[in-house]
Amino acid sequence: DAYGQRLYRELTERGEYPVTAFGPADAELHAENISLQADRCSCTVCYNGKRCEAILGLPGSFSVENMLTAVGLLLYCGYPLQESVAALCSCKGVPGRTEVCLSQDGITVIRDYAHTPDSMVNVLQTVKEFAKGRTVAVFGCGGDRDKTKRPRMGKAAADWSDFAVVTTDNPRTEEPAAIIRDILPGFDDSNTPYEVVEDRVEAIHWAMDHAQKDDVIVLCGKGHETYQEVNHQKFHMDEREIVAEHLNLPAFNHHRASDDAATVGYMLIPFWKMLHERGIHTLQAVNKEMEKLRPLGSKSNRFPKHIIILARNKVGLKNLYQLISASNLKYFKRTPRIPARSRARSVSVSAQAGPSVP
Repeated sequence: DAYGQRLYRELTERGEYPVTAFGPADAELHAENISLQADRCSCTVCYNGKRCEAILGLPGSFSVENMLTAVGLLLYCGYPLQESVAALCSCKGVPGRTEVCLSQDGITVIRDYAHTPDSMVNVLQTVKEFAKGRTVAVFGCGGDRDKTKRPRMGKAAADWSDFAVVTTDNPRTEEPAAIIRDILPGFDDSNTPYEVVEDRVEAIHWAMDHAQKDDVIVLCGKGHETYQEVNHQKFHMDEREIVAEHLNLPAFNHHRASDDAATVGYMLIPFWKMLHERGIHTLQAVNKEMEKLRPLGSKSNRFPKHIIILARNKVGLKNLYQLISASNLKYFKRTPRIPARSRARSVSVSAQAGPSVP
């Protein structure tokens, strides 16, 4: 923007510190050939005549901007462009922040911590950048919190989604039906269709069951949380597990992922692809590569074991997907759903029939 350009000019004129501009195509550090997918983004990072391909396992154009920022800092610290980009492409992102839970058969499910009107608008706008089909918002509002934001959350969904499923968040001591009644006025004067499903687990199932090809379902509000708070009690609720269980897939456990070579290998597919394309298959070659990248990551002298195991067994990229999807991996497990008696009953009302919650 104009302020950024002025700041760059003033700091450059002072000459006190090295200054690198990034962003637009004419900037010193910029991205070309940007491709936004439902579960990732790719681009060519350009710096001082050097070019490096990047495949980042995070969606949204903001992910490209964040990567350029980090690359600029690494370059300032003296790290080479290619190794800097490779290290950043191995990043799996922050749990619950535009996190891809599922992307298969033409349907993508993303969970995000967006629980305010502004944050909900931001995440839905981001999804619309790359969604080839509909953007479907599944959301609710927390109980015992600001009631004035509830209709504004409804309006955010009405304005920026193509379909919405209104459900429960953390009702706490309030009645879920009462919270939903406060949300629905946000859909007044809007043509955006919606469905009311009070039980959040059933709402996620409903959205997945009614998804169309290329739809992106955005689970808003819970993000990284693995519980639902009802009447001063917290019941286990992990939306990644709910999505996986509904499709009879193995659920990914964040807390134990670092102990499972294949699971972590899945999260670092872009990095493994880079090694694979360079023809690095032996443990010796991998360890040599480790010496270049070690300062960017762990202080340990031992290369991450997921790469060692894959290299030692010469597991190619094609077979990696089969390896990580095996249901007998050590930490792939299912977690029981919240007991039915602990969840509010499910209410489904057609938008065309004049939605209301009894």
